[in-house]
Amino acid sequence: LKGGHDDLLLRIDSRDLESWLRDRDDVYRLWRFYSCHGGDAVAGDVMRERGTDARSALPLSDRIECLARAADSYSAALRGGAAAVGGPSPSSRPAFLGAGRGAVGGAVPSRREGRTATTDAVQASLTEVKELLDVAKIQMRVLNRVLQSRDAGLGEEKMNGLKSTLLDVSTMFNDYTGPLNFCDECLLILMTCRQDLPDKIDMLWRSIICEEVLPCRTDSRPVADFLTDLKRGSLTENEPVVLGGSAGPDVAAKFEEGGWAANLKNRVSSLGSDLYGRGANFAFPLDLVLGTLEGLRRLHGGATDGGECSRPWPVQSVLDAGVPYYEIMASYESIWTGVGDGEARVHWLASIADLLELWLEAAATSFSDTGRGDSPLAQLARETKDNSLLTRLDQYRSTVEESCAGTNRVGQTLERISQIVETIRFRF
Repeated sequence: LKGGHDDLLLRIDSRDLESWLRDRDDVYRLWRFYSCHGGDAVAGDVMRERGTDARSALPLSDRIECLARAADSYSAALRGGAAAVGGPSPSSRPAFLGAGRGAVGGAVPSRREGRTATTDAVQASLTEVKELLDVAKIQMRVLNRVLQSRDAGLGEEKMNGLKSTLLDVSTMFNDYTGPLNFCDECLLILMTCRQDLPDKIDMLWRSIICEEVLPCRTDSRPVADFLTDLKRGSLTENEPVVLGGSAGPDVAAKFEEGGWAANLKNRVSSLGSDLYGRGANFAFPLDLVLGTLEGLRRLHGGATDGGECSRPWPVQSVLDAGVPYYEIMASYESIWTGVGDGEARVHWLASIADLLELWLEAAATSFSDTGRGDSPLAQLARETKDNSLLTRLDQYRSTVEESCAGTNRVGQTLERISQIVETIRFRF
């Protein structure tokens, strides 16, 4: 070992070496030893037991590393079939030691006693470790946020628990993310636990959006009313929305300046990518998120010209989060049906045009991916089958022509929709 010949040593097929590594509590070399000799399931057990050992003061980062290695080992065992799951046969090599609950913090299956892991057992262990790993990664996010904050108000005991133990989700939610108003991590916990709580999720998302916009001042009554309604019942309800006047010491930003838009887009994209497509899309309520972002964009566009808010950043934020085009289209259409105001209706039709223009551009560059069912081109082909999308667009266009004549931007928006319809009809 002093000469750096670890690889050579661990290739030696010896029960004495196995026993020596266990006696030294040399967990990482013992894990590699089992992996070298086809005992991937046992290697996974070693790392799982070390990562979950409540008696040690192992830092959270080390526990996460152990769980990740355990997951890799269990996966390798399943890929390797019976040999890797059950380990080498006793006749082909010395048996793995059955040392009971020893220095590495857990009992390793003893080949000498004839206890071999089954595929089902290894799959169950892999599932358990992945769940532990998901929760531990959320805990690491919480720890990093606490360390970055000036005064999180945690006592020494809670802080030590956060740093060096694996917390269960209830403890993390009730003692840390909830009291600290860590909205992003609360949503991740709800996703991980498959807890579909619409009212709470709605409140958390409105709080997240308000955190990026408030406090602020504005010269527009509609903006002030929108933001006041948005923050009502959220964790940011006490943040000020100042109508008119000069900025006070706590209200440095003006809504019309739009400085909030880029940060909000990035936060939605980042958090959305952690939440969407993981079997719990309820934690990323598309109608609520898109509806609120588009509401902010519309209000900003009504007060200013140009800038970040003039671009279709709401749809881009959810695209960057991994939401497919057809689901965004369904969300826009769902919101459209509930819009009655002329200006708002024109805005939503313009937003649908924004999405479709991005979609057509992506589809035109994805002809080489025609075999992929999730490619922009394949998504568009499904939506345009039997001309269903074109029929709906014609209906939206007729509605706007009849009810929104003279409304700002109506002619430009209708022309865009006409061009999109023609492009789909003749190119796709």
